[in-house]
Amino acid sequence: MSKSIAGFCAISLLIVLDAEDCYDAIRRRAAVRYVIARGKLLAETSPAKISFYGI
Repeated sequence: MSKSIAGFCAISLLIVLDAEDCYDAIRRRAAVRYVIARGKLLAETSPAKISFYGI
């Protein structure tokens, strides 16, 4: 008797957040930097550029 689940597909997924640790990610609602699935880069977000000018 087979114990496999019909239609089950294992996908390895890695989501990299722009945060120091898990607490920082939750506190700051960190942006997603990279999404990697099956060893391929699916999405990449560049960090925001902030410029300050003299008043």
